[in-house]
Parts: sequence; structure tokens; C-alpha cells
Amino acid sequence: MIKFLSFLGKGMYRPTVYYYGEKKAAETPYIQRAVLDVLSQHGTVADEAIIFVTKEAQQRHGENLSKEFDSLQQQASFSYKLVSIPTDLNGDEIWNVFEIVSNELQENDEIIFDITHSFRYQPMLALLTLHYARVVKRIHVRGIYYGLYDPELKWQEWPIIDVTAFADMQDWITNVYAYIQSGNAGTMVEWIHDREEMIRRQERKRTLDLEALSQMAKALQELTNSLQTNRAPLIAQKAKEALQSIEKLQAVETLRPMFRPLNVLYEKMQRDIRLLAAEDDIRSGLAAIEWCIAHGLTQQAYTMASELCTTAICLKNGWDPTGKKKEDEEKSKRQIVDEILNIAIKINEKSASLDKHLDNEHLPLLKTLLSHSTLLSVLKNIRYYRNDINHAGWKPDLLLSGKFREKFDEWFPLFRSSLLAFWTDGNLDEKENDHKGSHISVEG
Repeated sequence: MIKFLSFLGKGMYRPTVYYYGEKKAAETPYIQRAVLDVLSQHGTVADEAIIFVTKEAQQRHGENLSKEFDSLQQQASFSYKLVSIPTDLNGDEIWNVFEIVSNELQENDEIIFDITHSFRYQPMLALLTLHYARVVKRIHVRGIYYGLYDPELKWQEWPIIDVTAFADMQDWITNVYAYIQSGNAGTMVEWIHDREEMIRRQERKRTLDLEALSQMAKALQELTNSLQTNRAPLIAQKAKEALQSIEKLQAVETLRPMFRPLNVLYEKMQRDIRLLAAEDDIRSGLAAIEWCIAHGLTQQAYTMASELCTTAICLKNGWDPTGKKKEDEEKSKRQIVDEILNIAIKINEKSASLDKHLDNEHLPLLKTLLSHSTLLSVLKNIRYYRNDINHAGWKPDLLLSGKFREKFDEWFPLFRSSLLAFWTDGNLDEKENDHKGSHISVEG
């Protein structure tokens, strides 16, 4: 349903002519009638007009405004009602007004808001209420309008200005915050797509900035989806594609104003994504783990860390890390590596003996792993916690939720440095040595 909302005060309003674009409204003292009039001439007819009024405003204007609406109904079919709001406000009354306005908004309503005669706090309250309803009730704001009228000037006609950009600004703030805090680009990408479709409907053509914007949104969504679903083999390539799409968008010289807030995100996006795009699979994997833990994806971080160690061993030995078996193989190389890792972890913690595995055909690998005692110790802890998560805590020694992030923060520097030491045969550069974290304690 398309709903028109407006506040009406108790002031004296003079008859005047308002216009929007090339369309003029009939002379009226009420901007509410004028907005409905010109929008209907542009093809947008509200189903219902809801006017919020104080007791004084209703007494002074209620009857006359009703007559104006009755007259307009001859050319545009809509219903209307006046809804009372408090006059004198304190903190609690402001919440009451917020509730009154919110209660008039239903799921998926399309809203047109006039803020011309909104008084004092009301424009801010209107925008906050709309923002709340967009999040909670998924309403759609079709437009926010302001009638530019100054009784001191002697103009014959007055413009109605589209200030819907205020709502767009709120969306940008919310979407940028969500991306920075959670790493989830979903709401931002959805908003970009909605605006893109709106512009294309209006302009009926594809433009350079929309093309680049669409590609960036798609690439960013695919990357964050891959991180959230642990698609480790795809992350580096998706990161490269996202970086390329950002660079292409940066090169667009005619980015329209509503999309310019992206400019402040470019540097952060590129900084976050560049390490994910590393050519080295293990360094890319470590960057992915850090990205996940920084954005609250604790389960993904544990899973990636556990699997990255297996991947590093496969790659270092020239084996296929995907888990695919050859026709003549009973087990894949990845399965074998996991088995050897489990044996090494048990021997390292003294719950098994190397003597019992001397006839193992992969004894050289087993001995190599045993020379990396720190990596085995921290990996044991990570895998134990990872299994607790993946089994949804259905274990006799259930771990409390807060422990997972706390322990991962404690273990990861040591895991990172010891895995890189294995991967590079101890040849770490100065920056990587800074991450050693040798002071971290390891359980078990």
C-alpha cells in the first residue's frame, strides 16, 4: 500500500501554488494537498493519506483540510485520516509519538513523507521512524518532500523539493557500519542493486557508473559469501576479482552523488581484501582466518585454521589438497595427511608412541611433523574446539560460548607463526617474525 504521511501544525497557512517538475498543484493553503496533487499528475497516487496533528492543529485546520482532500478525491482516489499526537513533549512523549507513527506503518508499505510543516523535533523523528520501519517492517520510501515556501517573499509559485536523499544517507550509514563491523556486504549490495534498478527504470539506459557499480557489488558479495561459508579454495580468486572491480569503479569519473559515499570505503575495502588475494595459498588462508575472526565468524575461523594445516602439508609435498582420489588410490592424499596429523598430535602429547608407527609408509612425513611440536600442540587445541562447535556442544564437557573467541585470540598468533615456519622451512621475513607470539600458552 502507498501511504502519504505528514505533520500539520497550528500555524496560519496562506493559499499558494506549488509545483513539482513541470506539474502544478491547484492553489491551496495546505502543502499536503499540493504534494498529493502533483504526484498524482506524475502517476503516483497514494492509497491513504495520514496526517499527524496536535489537538490545536486539528481544531484550527481539521475541517478545512478535510474539504481540500474531499475536493482532490475527484481526480485521485484515496482515503485519509487525521491522527492525534501530543502537544507538549518530554522524553516519554517523544517515544509515544514514535510509537504512534510506527503503528501506522505496515509490512512492505510504500511511504511518501512530507516534512514541510514538521515542527522542531518532528523532521528528525520522521526520518528516524522511517529508518526503523525500513529495518523492522521492510517498508520502502518512495519519496520525502519539502514545500519551499517563505511568506516574506512575493513569489507567485513555490517549488516542492525531493529530499529523499536524507533517507539514502541513513541507509549508507547503516550499510557501511554493517560491513565494517560484520564483514557482511549483503545489505549494502542489496541497497546498491535497488538503487541501480530504480535509476535504470527512470533513465531506461545502462550507464558506465552503474555497470561498474553492479560488478563491484557482485564481486564483493561473492567474496564475503565465500568467507562466510568456508569456500577456502575460492577465496583468493574471489578477492582478486573484488579488487579489480573496486579499481574499475574508482576509475569512473562520473559516479553519481548517491553512490559517492563508496569513496570513503575504497581504502578500507582494498586493505581488507588485498591480503586475501595473496598468490601464496597459505598466506591467503591465514588472511582469511584473520578476516573471519575480526568480523565475528568464530566457527569459520576454527574450521579454516584446522583445514589450512592439512592444506599446507599437501601443497608442501606436491599433493592434491582437494581431497580427490585417483583411480588407483584407496584414500586421497588429504585423507592420508589428516591421519598422519592425528598420529603426530597423539605422539606429541605422549598419548601414543612413535615405535608403533615405524613401519608406516609415511614415516618421513610423520617425523617431519613431530619436529614441529608447537604447531601440533596448538592444532590439537584448535581441532578440539572446532569439533565442539561442529557437534553443537553435544559433548560431556560442553564449552561455554565465550571461550571460543577468547582462546582463538590466544592461540592464533602462535598457530600463524608455527604454520609459516613449517611452510617456509623457518625462513620467515621480519614482518612475519613479528607475529610469532611465543609467549602464548598452549593447553594440553
